[in-house]
Amino acid sequence: MQLGWLGSAYVIVLSLAALPLGVIGDLRSRRAVIAFGVGLWSACTALGAAVHRFWQLLACRAMVGVGEAGYGPAAQALIAEFYQGRQRAFAIGIYSVGMAFGGVLGIWLGGVLAEHYGRASCSRSSPPACGSRGAVPPPRWLPPSVGGSSGGGGRRCSTGSR
Repeated sequence: MQLGWLGSAYVIVLSLAALPLGVIGDLRSRRAVIAFGVGLWSACTALGAAVHRFWQLLACRAMVGVGEAGYGPAAQALIAEFYQGRQRAFAIGIYSVGMAFGGVLGIWLGGVLAEHYGRASCSRSSPPACGSRGAVPPPRWLPPSVGGSSGGGGRRCSTGSR
């Protein structure tokens, strides 16, 4: 029963937090919302390796859901802002494949490491910096993206203008 609660906590919190964080991404900096989400989910994933009680793990999984809710809508909005037409569909397709492939690769690699080193040593040696790379601000050459102030259009890669 507890295993079911872990998955449910993640999905329920993700579902509830995605809309408000998506609105914040439209009103404020999408890059900041993405950085917040990736940083939170990375920290809570690493913290989950150090818990001793079920409720602590449940809280970590729920906060991972908040982190993913922060990056999901904002990342897709950024992609839509920079690409038009068929380029947009292809870019979002690459994003989606990357998420799916990354999830499968993470589960597979975690299983391989757990089998080789043991489950406890594998989870406790997970460096918190793995996911936090996405929390680093993007390079200065990338134009800032503020959803609310760009009139919904923002800059586009294909034309260089609105």
